Amino acid sequence: MGRAKASYYSREFAITFANVVTVPSFTKNEWIPKNGPHSIFKLLTAIAPKACRSEGGDRHGISEAELNKALESNGFLRVRIRLRCIVESAGTLLFDARRWLNPSSESDLHLLVCAFGALRARFPELILCDEAFFLRAVASHCNDWLRSTRGG
Repeated sequence: MGRAKASYYSREFAITFANVVTVPSFTKNEWIPKNGPHSIFKLLTAIAPKACRSEGGDRHGISEAELNKALESNGFLRVRIRLRCIVESAGTLLFDARRWLNPSSESDLHLLVCAFGALRARFPELILCDEAFFLRAVASHCNDWLRSTRGG
């Protein structure tokens, strides 16, 4: 018997979520870690634990490995980078040319608020938090990643 796979619904939600909280970047040296405490999966588990196959999650939820494979097949470019400016816990596999949307930027905040409403309307049983919690979680995740990569 093989491993359980994420349901189509959880997979679609996770891909949509990743595109809500990140955007393509045309600036050199912008990455998002595939694994570790600053990954998309960690933010997903904080905001929508029912969508994830982790502690307390649904067995039909998506695993971190499934999410990363799905993102790669949906346009997220995987690169191996060995730089000292990247925190060790991020590993060496990253998604290149992507950045977190940062709620402290007015334009990013507008994108996040609009996208959160659409995400909640499309996946109501997976998004159980309110907009304020969502924005705080994204801001915290984004700021932690920026501090860990820029030393600041």
